[in-house]
Amino acid sequence: MRRSRQGSVGPDAKARGAPLLVFTHGSRDRGARREFLEVVNGLRQRLAGSSAPPSQVVPCYLLHGRPGLRTALRGVADGNRHAVIVPHFFFRAMTLKSVVPRLVREFPGDLEVTVTDPLWPHPMLLDILARRVAAAGRGSGTGGPGTVLLVASGSTDRSVLREIRSLGRALSNLVGRPVVVAFFDVSRPRARPAAEALLRDGAGPLTVIPLALTHGLQVQGLVRDLRAVGGGRAARVTLTEPAGLDPRVSEIMAERYLHARAT
Repeated sequence: MRRSRQGSVGPDAKARGAPLLVFTHGSRDRGARREFLEVVNGLRQRLAGSSAPPSQVVPCYLLHGRPGLRTALRGVADGNRHAVIVPHFFFRAMTLKSVVPRLVREFPGDLEVTVTDPLWPHPMLLDILARRVAAAGRGSGTGGPGTVLLVASGSTDRSVLREIRSLGRALSNLVGRPVVVAFFDVSRPRARPAAEALLRDGAGPLTVIPLALTHGLQVQGLVRDLRAVGGGRAARVTLTEPAGLDPRVSEIMAERYLHARAT
């Protein structure tokens, strides 16, 4: 019988060589798709040296890329009893709460599928963000990064918004700086008005961290918005690289896979 597991997994996930499906939302931007594949390659390299490397590492997409998750599952079902899906998502959004379980549930055959947790909660993600703040402070010439604007994808799921704001509070406590959460889309406040308000209110140097997985269309829009802030204030804004491009993201995902195998 096939079972789908979320996060915590049982001994049936231990089979050596279980294929790994790296599932992401996907992007219309070619550069973002290339960056995702670089993350997948980093994950493959990390696991190659483990005691139980996956027999296959397959990137798959919800939108804007091939194969889709259903096709990827078909591709690994032959000759395998188990597969592990590691989401290339920061939070357990509705895609991971409803779409993935439905696709797994409807998949024919006896393939046992384990779905791991996304990137958060994992302490390494918090450390990645804290290092972004520290690097911005060293490069600002002002003695510190000032206020931090953490920009994430919005959501209609209130639990996801609570997670994002909780991450912002944890980051503020860790770095000893004010952290304001804003959003690319859907939710409020949006990034540009939030940045303008902070600078207008004298928040000091502003460090903007995109909580994004790649330099996709959202980040490109954020760059344009910050340029449009205007005047001398723009020189007080430091935009960091997207958090998802830190090499340790693949380390988090490798740990998720290995935990699924060992628990």
